[in-house]
Amino acid sequence: MSFLTLNRDELEKSENIFDVFLLLFLYCKENEGSILHRYSKDYKTFYKFQKDIEKFLTKKMKQSPALKVKGVIEDTAIKEYFVKGIGSRKKEEFILASLLTIDRLYKYQDIKSTHVLNWNFREYGDVYYLHNRSFGFDKFYKLIRGLDTVGDRIENRLNNISAVTKIATDYTVKFVELPSFVNYLLNKGFIRIAVVPFRKDDDEPEIETKREKDGQLYFCVQQGKDSNCLDRLEKMIGELEKINTDLIIFPELTFSEDLLDHLQLVLAEKYNRNPENPTIKLVVTGSLHVDGKNKCFMLRPDGKELFSQAKMNRFLFLPGEFQGTEEKVTEDIDISERVFNLFDSPFGRVATMICLDFLVPETYNILSSLKVNCFFLPSMTPSTERFKTNAFYHACASGAVTFFSNAYNLEIVGGQKKKDSFIFRPIKDTSDDSHFECLKRDPTAFETVLLFDSKDCKVQTLTLS
Repeated sequence: MSFLTLNRDELEKSENIFDVFLLLFLYCKENEGSILHRYSKDYKTFYKFQKDIEKFLTKKMKQSPALKVKGVIEDTAIKEYFVKGIGSRKKEEFILASLLTIDRLYKYQDIKSTHVLNWNFREYGDVYYLHNRSFGFDKFYKLIRGLDTVGDRIENRLNNISAVTKIATDYTVKFVELPSFVNYLLNKGFIRIAVVPFRKDDDEPEIETKREKDGQLYFCVQQGKDSNCLDRLEKMIGELEKINTDLIIFPELTFSEDLLDHLQLVLAEKYNRNPENPTIKLVVTGSLHVDGKNKCFMLRPDGKELFSQAKMNRFLFLPGEFQGTEEKVTEDIDISERVFNLFDSPFGRVATMICLDFLVPETYNILSSLKVNCFFLPSMTPSTERFKTNAFYHACASGAVTFFSNAYNLEIVGGQKKKDSFIFRPIKDTSDDSHFECLKRDPTAFETVLLFDSKDCKVQTLTLS
């Protein structure tokens, strides 16, 4: 890897303390094993450096409100201090101590949003505040052994700030700010989140195939043939409202543009009846193939779009898996822009992703570094095993809860049948309580949902009448 060189020239280009943080972070990642090993063998030296650096920066922060509040470096003596430190005989000890000290001194204040903190070196990485709110499972359960107990990573020692590096990947992060009124509604107490399969078992998706100029066979999914889907959707929203559901998650490729429009109208009508305290605060819609992409939408309580999330990896049917053909068939979507839309909420840092995007290594590297601890995952897969495995990894990394909403009736020739929606909690799996709870759908019911209540962090399956 070709990281930025940590030297006088680069430090003098730094305009704020987070520019410096990124330079230090990249150096530490490139020399991670060596630095952490030396830290374990000579902790006293690191600790002495930390005390000296904290004393120096605290003094400078008292002299400069801009440095204290926004990290702006107005005094060139700060840069000279770091230049001198990286040229010392104990260079690596100084660098790690500086990184940890900056992390200690700058803490996240705004719970609604975060922005990129560094001004320079953006082509190499972005620095963000971490968000340390969560559902609070530690009040009720013994938690899964965290990544900090089993992995030697620089990120494990950072509590307030981290960085996403842009080397060897085209994935980027965008933080979406929750409107103040939505943040207020979600901050009023405990919340209930419903995972809703929605599509009926006998309402199979319509899958169209076509051959492109490259000779490959591609597929696109359309809404099924259920003529009552608009009425079912409206009734379902009404039933979920009755049981005080705050947030709803629908599965991948279960919506159409008509369904999306209808849902927005239903939410708007309910919101207008009670704008001060609407029951439903957020909805993750079922995704749909539209505008050349596979997209789901995060809707506000008034039905307006907060953001859309596009799928960034194509699903692939292997030869023989797709009925009627013995060649591979690839999802026909545009994946040229790869952006994770994240938002910070009173119950944690949230990512919404569609199906396969949750499984790629880059996803884990980026989102675990940012300590995302709540995942909303619309999906359509014949097997959930890999998703449960990755949910476990994220639970270890950041105490994450994963809400996996799966469309049930995608059939692959010879495919597995373990396809229930699930909620994965960051707790130790005991005979009395499991870290993942699966939804066993009742085929005779109008709809079966998996409901999570943050009051006691419990999960239950409910049948809607």
